Amino acid sequence: MAGDGSVQVGFARLVALLRAGYQVDWVGAPDCIALRHPAGRRFRHHQLLIYDNGTIVGADDMRIRSFDADAFVRFLDTTPKP
Repeated sequence: MAGDGSVQVGFARLVALLRAGYQVDWVGAPDCIALRHPAGRRFRHHQLLIYDNGTIVGADDMRIRSFDADAFVRFLDTTPKP
């Protein structure tokens, strides 16, 4: 998968989410990385899954696909500071 643009998107999004306060939850699924936000249940999307292609899945069937950069930026804007 080296050189795959979708993996680059996934890595860039992972870094952005970590900078936004998310932390890796090491009890995740084998095909994705589970993340949790320290705001806990006060924030609807306090638990996320991110896949290697950059797709993000959260509560209430929230899904941000790898090609939807605008939706990802809007999501980051709504993420509370840790």
